[in-house]
Amino acid sequence: MSKKFAKAFEVTFKHSIVLELLTFFLFGLAFVSCWLSGISLIYKLILLALLTAYVGYSFPRLFIYKRYQGLLFNSDLSWQLKPKSGGLQLSSLLPSSAILGPFFFLHFKTADSIIRLVLHQSNIDKNGARLLRANFNNSRGGG
Repeated sequence: MSKKFAKAFEVTFKHSIVLELLTFFLFGLAFVSCWLSGISLIYKLILLALLTAYVGYSFPRLFIYKRYQGLLFNSDLSWQLKPKSGGLQLSSLLPSSAILGPFFFLHFKTADSIIRLVLHQSNIDKNGARLLRANFNNSRGGG
């Protein structure tokens, strides 16, 4: 079996106001839909409390990309994450990763954890997004 190779590249993350606004909008829409539903007040309050707990739990995890400067795609189809604290984390792109329209749902397995990045195309430059899309299917599952 021949080993696959591709051109190496780097993707640098940048702040995305679009991703933050969209997230706030969707969570706000969930709150409004709970409140406007036809269920009784006690169930609305319970549902809103559960939704508030979920938002508090998941919101910081949606913006985990802020802990990283970017990522490197190596010519042997492996990936390395670049934490802002320095160094590189060797990782593999899991098959559960997906690209849906302008969104990148990237799941990486490192030596000690699974890192789930949610990115919008406004988080990366156009060339980085193009290269990421072009090499995405070849590198899922570790090549």
